[in-house]
Amino acid sequence: MAEKISVDDIKNFVKTMGYVEDRWGNLKKEANGNIFRFKFQDISVRFESGHRSEYDGKLMWVKIGGDYYKNIRWHFDGRLVIGSKIFGKRATQ
Repeated sequence: MAEKISVDDIKNFVKTMGYVEDRWGNLKKEANGNIFRFKFQDISVRFESGHRSEYDGKLMWVKIGGDYYKNIRWHFDGRLVIGSKIFGKRATQ
């Protein structure tokens, strides 16, 4: 059975990629004019992209990926696997 990964482990790993924690405990990052966030919920985490509404200019979030905490695992090369997405840089050999 795979090692269980805690929410703190996930947050610490994502922070190494330049994400910053907001007042709600989610992690956000702006890159190339886009804004991304990891939204932490009770039993799952979502990876989302933010877009400004053309109607009123409010920031709207669109889910790109995510999974239940029980399914999140470490890739063999040290990256983090959340659903069908793999986060982090490959370990250099």
